[in-house]
Amino acid sequence: MRALLDIGQSAHRIATLKASSEKPLKVRLALGGYARLLGVGQQTEASLLDAHKLLVESNMSTCCVTR
Repeated sequence: MRALLDIGQSAHRIATLKASSEKPLKVRLALGGYARLLGVGQQTEASLLDAHKLLVESNMSTCCVTR
């Protein structure tokens, strides 16, 4: 029975880690797209605004956790 509880807790931790790392990954991808467009001289303002929005959402989901 203890082994089943440990497996359940481990699965929960993995799911939590995946969810918490998903937003920073999206921010990194958005910033990569911005850098790529900037490098070829394309319009980048919308890309930068999208990346900023994702970053703000990511910070809000990680900084405001009650302990």
